[in-house]
Amino acid sequence: MIRLCVAMVVLAVVVQAGNALGQAGNILVSDAFNRADSTTLGTADTGQVWTQVSGTVGIVGNAGGNTNGNQGIVAINVGVSDYDAQFTTPASSADTFIFHFRYTNLSNTWRLAMDTNSYRLVLIKGGALTYTSPDFGVPGSNDTLRVVADGSTITVYLNGVLVHTDTSNALPTGSSVGWRVSSSTARFDNLVVRSLVVPTATSPPAATATSPPAATATSPPAATATSPPAATATSPPAATATSPPAATACAVNGPCGAPVVVVGFGEGASGTDYLMIVILLVGFGLLVVLRVVDMFVLRR
Repeated sequence: MIRLCVAMVVLAVVVQAGNALGQAGNILVSDAFNRADSTTLGTADTGQVWTQVSGTVGIVGNAGGNTNGNQGIVAINVGVSDYDAQFTTPASSADTFIFHFRYTNLSNTWRLAMDTNSYRLVLIKGGALTYTSPDFGVPGSNDTLRVVADGSTITVYLNGVLVHTDTSNALPTGSSVGWRVSSSTARFDNLVVRSLVVPTATSPPAATATSPPAATATSPPAATATSPPAATATSPPAATATSPPAATACAVNGPCGAPVVVVGFGEGASGTDYLMIVILLVGFGLLVVLRVVDMFVLRR
């Protein structure tokens, strides 16, 4: 029972920890952009190829961006529409930076847009702007942005702090992420997209009650009647004439006429001797009884 309780407590802690971490799971796409400068982004660190949707977006100083100041759009397929995407902005320029997520095409996408003073969420559906969230957060250089798209809920974190949650709209079919940059100074870096993992609580195995082994009654061995041995008539020993002991025998056994005391459990044993025997037998019997009781309790 104690082991079962401990296992349930540990499972509850693991589930709670998974929820607190935003249910982040396996890495789907990862790209640190640590490649030679180029007019394209090429291939991500996890092997997917970036798609150049329009304009020029490439590698600039081990980060993503463009150098000609014209608008450029890139995207990469994540494979699922629910995910946890995080990236950094080592440098930014007002009103020129948009992160696309749940992107299908330019007519169907969510945007995390930045202007001079704040961020906002924008939904483009069927080519029309259908939703704009209230402004939140304050943009700056070296920001870390995290967007969690989970069903109808969109959650945005800025530098590890929850800044916005939106449940009013959803575009569940888009499975790509990407950027639109319109300034030569705008940069993005360190993209990591993870799957969402919902921990599944598993029930511990049911305890199985086992009955103790049934006691087996055994009959004592049958008493065997034995006939006493037949009495044998024997003739008494013939009397033998013996000479009295020599006078020197008194000197060996003590002064002549002194009583001889025999110590032992024979005919000369006293009452104290018999009492000691009884006490020893009773003690030994008690030890045997206690041992039997211990064995019975352990078997139960």
